[in-house]
Amino acid sequence: MTIWLSVEAKMITWNASDLAGRIRQAQEYGFSDVDPKSADNFDWTGFKAKRDAYVKRLNGIYERNLQKEGVEYVFGWATLYKQEGQEFPLVLAKSDDGNAKLYSAKKIKIATGGKPILPEVPGAEYGINSDGFFALETQPKRAAVVGGGYIDVELAGVFHGLNSETTLFCRGQTVLRATPSPTTNKEGINVLKGSGVKKIPLKDTLNLSEFGIKTNKRGYIEVYECQQSSFDNIYSLGDVCCKVELIPQLLLLDEICDQKQDYTEVPSAVFSHPEVGSIGITEAAAKEQYGEDNVKIYTSKFVAMYYAMLQEKAPTAYKLVCVGKDEKVVGLHIVGTDSSEILQGFGVAVRMGATKADFDNVVALCPTSAEELGQRRY
Repeated sequence: MTIWLSVEAKMITWNASDLAGRIRQAQEYGFSDVDPKSADNFDWTGFKAKRDAYVKRLNGIYERNLQKEGVEYVFGWATLYKQEGQEFPLVLAKSDDGNAKLYSAKKIKIATGGKPILPEVPGAEYGINSDGFFALETQPKRAAVVGGGYIDVELAGVFHGLNSETTLFCRGQTVLRATPSPTTNKEGINVLKGSGVKKIPLKDTLNLSEFGIKTNKRGYIEVYECQQSSFDNIYSLGDVCCKVELIPQLLLLDEICDQKQDYTEVPSAVFSHPEVGSIGITEAAAKEQYGEDNVKIYTSKFVAMYYAMLQEKAPTAYKLVCVGKDEKVVGLHIVGTDSSEILQGFGVAVRMGATKADFDNVVALCPTSAEELGQRRY
């Protein structure tokens, strides 16, 4: 079940890059025997072998869980198949060993994910996508990462943190358009704007047009409130319908796929350097939806206490987007150390409809960065 590989492997690799950064800072915290240059001697090959073994073990656990639930798992490819005289589509599955079998079902769920496409430029055949990143047996001395999305920013940060000379090419004038941007240039990553690569949904072999399943201009499957496609008994989840491209949201939808879905308050994190966390809508979206006079923004910028002993400081920035007289929090966006862990708890509060007063009325846990989200002195 390779769907899990990039999620787990990415986090493990980010941890290695983050640890390298802390090794470089160790002397400033009094560990005089720690050589900062040792962070540059990363054993990529040995690390990859250990990481792959861990992911393989996880994949085995997921496969065994499917077997316990009585689920037949076919390793291979599948497409919708129209049989003469049959109103509803069948699924033609071709396993990796070459065997083919037809399946019928009352409901069919499409959750194939997405895939990047290489740009049509000379030399593109020498590039790799994010899957290829995890297949690298040795660490490149120089890396060019094309794209300004969260995966691109994360992998560029990993390369740089492990001492590869890194350049990030993004199509627009900023990275992470929907979320606060980390300080990539300050971190030492060379950012070049005006170039990009696009992603397409992994559905080109599904035979959707045969059954009139609607897709949008970008090729993603159109779904309605309960993830239902334009064909009654076919549902779609995840990247292939381009709603929320997050594994936990996909798992939640998998459990409650017959219910109306709400995508407005889904927490997400970017494991960049520093981390980025976000839930709800942006300031611009709030002003468009509620009117500028009904929106109040609270911001806080500071240096986290971790950097008190360090010469180079990384910024921390928090923003609350509030609406109405009661100042309901409809957006929370944070940049800084441990943003992913901080966001999980505050995500519950936002989901439950908390107001700015609710945030303020909680006694601050001091000294933490997160206490800034509950300070009255914005």
